[in-house]
Amino acid sequence: MHEQGSAYDNSHTGGYTGHVVDVHPHAMKAHGITRQQIESAIVSRIGVAKIRSRDAQAEPARWAAVGFDAQLRPIELVYVQTSDAPPLVIHANYLTKGFYEEWRKA
Repeated sequence: MHEQGSAYDNSHTGGYTGHVVDVHPHAMKAHGITRQQIESAIVSRIGVAKIRSRDAQAEPARWAAVGFDAQLRPIELVYVQTSDAPPLVIHANYLTKGFYEEWRKA
């Protein structure tokens, strides 16, 4: 289950300056997002990462976050916290209205 039953993640993405974020190859291939865009979005995320209702039963917990690439384009991210320090990003795309609504309502 996710950490302490919390639906919010304030810790997994903050302060990654100098650390490598793990990125699943699918996260870059599916929508043409680059590793640099993903790393920028992780560091610049807005608000807290949340577990969307559709991911509530996922194991390990899937966290949703919104951040920005170097050109300030909003990027949607889904990641899991592994036993290693950095999160593993499993989904990345330019922010869609649907993702934003799910993230906002979580």
